[in-house]
Amino acid sequence: ARRPARRWPSTAPLRGPARPAPAAAVSDSVPETFGRYQIIKLLGEGAMGSVYLAEDTQLRRQVALKVPKFSADASPSLLERFYREAQAAAALRHPNICPVFDVGEINGQHYICMAYIEGRPLKDFVDPDNPAPVDQAASVVCRLADALQQAHSQGVIHRDLKPANII
Repeated sequence: ARRPARRWPSTAPLRGPARPAPAAAVSDSVPETFGRYQIIKLLGEGAMGSVYLAEDTQLRRQVALKVPKFSADASPSLLERFYREAQAAAALRHPNICPVFDVGEINGQHYICMAYIEGRPLKDFVDPDNPAPVDQAASVVCRLADALQQAHSQGVIHRDLKPANII
């Protein structure tokens, strides 16, 4: 029997609005007030760090705050790479690349502040048993390739590209 059609992402830009991710509890690693950012909720957590939905209290906008998990004795070269990659990402301008607003350290915790993009990850739409319509899959791949070409032309390589990291 044929499965019912699944709704794939629209052909709008990859970073376009959709449904917000489910809420998760705020972690103990970042206080509710983190510098100029008011933490709203934990959006996701992985081996490399956490991402929070936060309010930028100076600019009065919602942002995604990425807080990497560095050990207390993180090497200077690791921190240098973190800041170098944040600076390179901040220089990118493309409709399908999430903009970086800020990078820094607050009370010993490093962070990157990015635009908050509501949506669901591409992994939610990938199902080998029910593939996407060819035209929709091709549209997503073309927009992704265009964004990657822009990043690569400026020497930026995404080191963790996977469907879970594409909104």
